[in-house]
Amino acid sequence: MTELFVNAAEIMLVGMGAVLAFLLLLIVVMALMGRLIPHPEPVPQRTPSSAPDSSHSDGNPSPGVVAAISVAVNRYRKTHRN
Repeated sequence: MTELFVNAAEIMLVGMGAVLAFLLLLIVVMALMGRLIPHPEPVPQRTPSSAPDSSHSDGNPSPGVVAAISVAVNRYRKTHRN
């Protein structure tokens, strides 16, 4: 019976050692790849310089935008009545 436990412990240790070796190899490979492969440069953000202004300086939408939204909501309500 003790020989069976010794064999089980040996198999367990060999398996755990194999997993540990694989994980260490994976860490080393990932670290090397991180150093060898260049990092992508961030894309510069474009600022809309000539975009039409749909809101006033206080953050509220302009009257034209409010009118367009009102028309769209009214048309939706007319076509989707229960």
